[in-house]
Amino acid sequence: MPTNGEVAAAFEELAVLSEILGANVFKVNAFRKAARAVEGLPGTATEMDVATLKEIDGLGASTAAKVVEFGTSGSMSELEELRAQVPAGLKDVLAIQGIGPKTARTLWTELGVVDLASLKAAIDSGKVASLPRMGAKTVQNMKEAIAFAVPVAASSEQEVYAALGLDWVPPTMREDRGEVAAFAKGAPHPECIEIADIKAELHCHTIASDGSMTIDEIVARARDRGFHTIAITDHSKSQFQANGLDEARLRAHIKAIHEARARFPDMQIWAGSEVDILSDGSLDYADDLLAELDWVVASPHAALKQEPKVATERLLKAIGHPLVHVIGHPTGRIVNGRPGLEPAMNELYAAAKEHGTALEINSHHMRLDLRDTHIRAAVDAGCMLAIDCDVHGPEDFGELRYGVLAAQRGWLPKAQCLNCMPAKALDAWRMRKR
Repeated sequence: MPTNGEVAAAFEELAVLSEILGANVFKVNAFRKAARAVEGLPGTATEMDVATLKEIDGLGASTAAKVVEFGTSGSMSELEELRAQVPAGLKDVLAIQGIGPKTARTLWTELGVVDLASLKAAIDSGKVASLPRMGAKTVQNMKEAIAFAVPVAASSEQEVYAALGLDWVPPTMREDRGEVAAFAKGAPHPECIEIADIKAELHCHTIASDGSMTIDEIVARARDRGFHTIAITDHSKSQFQANGLDEARLRAHIKAIHEARARFPDMQIWAGSEVDILSDGSLDYADDLLAELDWVVASPHAALKQEPKVATERLLKAIGHPLVHVIGHPTGRIVNGRPGLEPAMNELYAAAKEHGTALEINSHHMRLDLRDTHIRAAVDAGCMLAIDCDVHGPEDFGELRYGVLAAQRGWLPKAQCLNCMPAKALDAWRMRKR
């Protein structure tokens, strides 16, 4: 039975992660209030039911339900979701004197700080000093704290792992999912995909539908990130609220995308579409038009409360379509918003492997779909996966880090990631569906 201290620690972590992710102050304070309430109880919180917990000052319906969930599962689903969104290395950054959740958020979102190494690099480059309220003394204190923390943490971890007969395990793989055997000394280790390995964006939207960039602007952004390939995939006609393209507009858009190739000869530019998977599993365009596209991402956007059996059949039909390259955000979930479809995932993995259709890891922090446990199962099933940012604006390219972190947690090797392929190999893989 979990102790009150463990439950309180979970609530405090929820508060910290929520603050890092920019949640409103009332939510953050509610978690901290719940932590204090549970910690001060004379009895064991997880032995109480929701009705009893709700009577305790500092606990409401939502936090009481989380206590019960912790008692039955040993965790909280919202906590797991937030952990997946925040780089694991920020925990070490928060341990540096003078850095709280708000400062950590600023360092992360504005300077790309995700761990002590990137914090040190940002300090050395002068970027930290340029932030508001970062005086010379504060920055110097950070630098001294890092100088102490890095060797201590590194040597301590290495020594602990060595004493256990293990090589060092990347933080994102420390999930009690087989890493002890995988990182035994002398064992071949699973590789860990890094942001630098990603060389293609295969799901993005321009002003033709609901994006904010032109074709040239989005291609230039991809080129500047060191990508060799970009697939432009504006919405299909059923997405009327997203200015989805009808057949005539799509054909004109294909022509415009192909014309951009002359302006960006160093880029592999594909005319694609994010085509709606309709409720019965059919696609939003006829096959003759799909065949004119270089790249097809098929995604569920509506009817996301279907029964699991119906949802499974719907997605299997799309996976088996000979012109579909990737299934975009396969469950359609929104983190802390809607659960999305709940299909028989093992059937989807088997079908994706059979038909050579990739499954997407949608990197957007509100989606993270596939999630890490799905990724691991898909990897084990031999599926190909695509890590995409679902780009709508310039800032969305920065969402890549979330997809990469999820891929690391799912043990995705580069050999099973489309975005890690060289340009010619990726194009050859695309042409298998053409």
